[in-house]
Amino acid sequence: MGDRTTFFTIDRKLLEDELWTSEPFTKGQAWVDLIGRASYKDTEELQRGELLFTERELADRWRWPDPKVRRFLQWLEKEGMITRSVVRSKNRSGKRSKINVEKYSIYQDLRSKSRSKNRSKNEVSTYSNKTIINNINQSLNTPDGVREELVEIFGEKAEQLIEDVRVYYEAHPEKDFPGWKQAALQFNANQKRWAKPKKGSDPMSRAIGAFMEEAE
Repeated sequence: MGDRTTFFTIDRKLLEDELWTSEPFTKGQAWVDLIGRASYKDTEELQRGELLFTERELADRWRWPDPKVRRFLQWLEKEGMITRSVVRSKNRSGKRSKINVEKYSIYQDLRSKSRSKNRSKNEVSTYSNKTIINNINQSLNTPDGVREELVEIFGEKAEQLIEDVRVYYEAHPEKDFPGWKQAALQFNANQKRWAKPKKGSDPMSRAIGAFMEEAE
C-alpha cells in the first residue's frame, strides 16, 4: 500500500448488528471491533481510545476460546497496537482489564482533520466565488451613461449585446470582466463568425464557444 491514508465511514451501530456478530470473528474483525468500541471521548472512567472488558466477555463476543483471546491480546500488545492494565471499574463489580488503543487519534482523526481542512478550503472558495459574483453583478448593473454610449456605438444591436454580456459573465464569474464597452466590442466583433453555420452545433453554442476562445 502507498503512503496515502484513506478512510471509509462505518456506523458504530454495525458493531451490534447480527451481520457483525453472528459468526466467529476474524483477527482483523476483532481488531476493528476494539477500535470501534473504544470510547470516542473522555468520560469519568475512560479516556478517549480506551475500553473496559474481561477476556471472558471478549471470548463470548468474538466466539473464540479463552486462550485464543489471550494470545491475540498479547500479540497486539507486543506489536505496540494496544496497552493493557488491570483496574476496578467504578460502575461494575470485580476487576476488569482496561485496554488503550494506541494511535487511536490517528485511526479516527486524520479523516476529520482532512474534512475540516477541505471544509475550510471550500468555505474560502465559496466566499471568494460569492465575492467575485457580487463584484461582477455590481459591474453588470450598467452605470449611468454606459447604456447610452453603447446605443450610440452599436445602435439597435446594443440591447442584445448588453443582454448577451450579462448572461455570459453571470454564468462565468471566474472570468475577468473587461468593462461594458470592451465586452460589447468583443461580442460584436465575433457575431459574423458566430453566425457562420457550423455542422453539429446550435447558434448559441457557437456564440458562447467563439467568445470563450476570444476571452482566453
